Amino acid sequence: MDTKNSLPAGSLFGIPIRLSYTLPLLFVVALLAEAFTSWAAFGWAALMYGPILLGTVLIHELGHALAARRVGGHADGILLWPLGGLAYVGHDCGPKADLWIALAGPLTHIPQFLVWFAILFPVYHAAYGSWDISLAIPYPDAHFGLAVVAGACQLNIGLVLFNLFLPAFPLDGGRILADLLLLRGVSPETAAKITASLATVLGAGVVAIGIWRTLVASVASVLTIAVGVWMLYVTVQLWECIRAGTVRQHPLFRVAASDAGSGGAGGAQLPAFAEAAAPPAACPICNDDRQYVAPSGQTWATKDELQERHRNTLSEIEHGVLAIGVEPKLAIGQQAYLIQAPGGNVLWDCLGVCHPDIVAEVQAAGGISAIVISHPHFYCACADWAEAFDCKVYLHAADRQWVTRPSPRLEFWDGDERQLGPGLRLMHLGGHFPGSCVLLWEAARDGKGVMFTGDTLLPVPSGGVTLMYSFPNMLPLPAEQVARIGRRLEGCIFDRMYGPFAHTLIKAGAAQQVQQSVRQYCGLLDTSVQRAYI
Repeated sequence: MDTKNSLPAGSLFGIPIRLSYTLPLLFVVALLAEAFTSWAAFGWAALMYGPILLGTVLIHELGHALAARRVGGHADGILLWPLGGLAYVGHDCGPKADLWIALAGPLTHIPQFLVWFAILFPVYHAAYGSWDISLAIPYPDAHFGLAVVAGACQLNIGLVLFNLFLPAFPLDGGRILADLLLLRGVSPETAAKITASLATVLGAGVVAIGIWRTLVASVASVLTIAVGVWMLYVTVQLWECIRAGTVRQHPLFRVAASDAGSGGAGGAQLPAFAEAAAPPAACPICNDDRQYVAPSGQTWATKDELQERHRNTLSEIEHGVLAIGVEPKLAIGQQAYLIQAPGGNVLWDCLGVCHPDIVAEVQAAGGISAIVISHPHFYCACADWAEAFDCKVYLHAADRQWVTRPSPRLEFWDGDERQLGPGLRLMHLGGHFPGSCVLLWEAARDGKGVMFTGDTLLPVPSGGVTLMYSFPNMLPLPAEQVARIGRRLEGCIFDRMYGPFAHTLIKAGAAQQVQQSVRQYCGLLDTSVQRAYI
């Protein structure tokens, strides 16, 4: 959202609202149209193009924003400017969800109209003594209140018709048209050409109507010209994408695929299916009861589509530990960790996107000598990462069945531990998955040790950890398994702990917190196990 050329105006439902610096132009043009008629007409224009129009548009944009949240997306803010409003929303839930978001704005005008229409009855009766009402706007000098209410009714009718039945992007009708085409199986490239062609004709038509009305009716119609010019400007950008072959990067057509990482909350990757008639019928890990599924469901995306829409981020979280993420958020939003160990850099857990830019950045930081993964939810695009850095991926053999994309880069290991280098060992704990592991870096700074856990042990805000079989279903591990994990970690030296998200960490005393959490679990789940463990 443009914060440099706008002022903050509070927030609603946690959504920031800003006013463009150019917004006064709307009032200037509107008031000029009535400046030489009467004070009543001047006041009517001030009300209609001021609080009533802005309030109506704000509710319209809130419809978009709240609908985006409803389908699992996000709403970053609303900007009010002379040509209406802009809702800054985002999602990766496919064209069906996008269609609902596009419809939600215009549909807000129905209840708004009904409210004004209900007010119109008594106001009209007071003005004319009749219940045979009309939506015609009387001259404000004669019936000022009726002119305001009738004007508000006409405003909502006009906005719903303009947005729903004018299929020209960037209006809602253009987005609705594009979504309907995508849902009918039309390719994004063909849908873009249809949408751009219609928008070109309609945009030119709006400009022509605006010029005609400005000459014969009201100077306020110059705003209609501005809307038409804006439509044409945005349409030119779409034509440029069509000519450059980058339609799928255009905001209107990024919804053609979801960000499920090719099908899954963590980003499970299957063999290429882009050339096939249809993607696989099912993804085994996606259907497991430990898999998180958003309310909007899961859909397929190709590797190329994900790389077009997402970038990797790299940041240092402590000396020798770098966090790698994905923006915009992909799947559940987990991050991977690059451990800069003396024996070679190790990547802990994986992501659904390996963008060429991050390859260059990581190579500059020493590259990757090995990839180790905690459990199947974070296998993601591990084969792509391994190819990019010419290294092996180490997976525990107990989880071999969950590998969805075979690769010669994968190396399965057995047993309880595997030494990866001086002071760096991979520990098999089980629990969340039979092969769930943690990575212990005893040679980290200060010699106090760091543990990387994935979902095997998840740090929680209270300072402890949770040990779960299924996070989405809130099913804890059996007490016996929790106790076994606790015993395995007795004597391990680690002061800090990093889970799969930026907020899941323990900054100090992690080893003690783990043992305390294990005792609490065992005590709550099984007192006999608690006595045996303690």
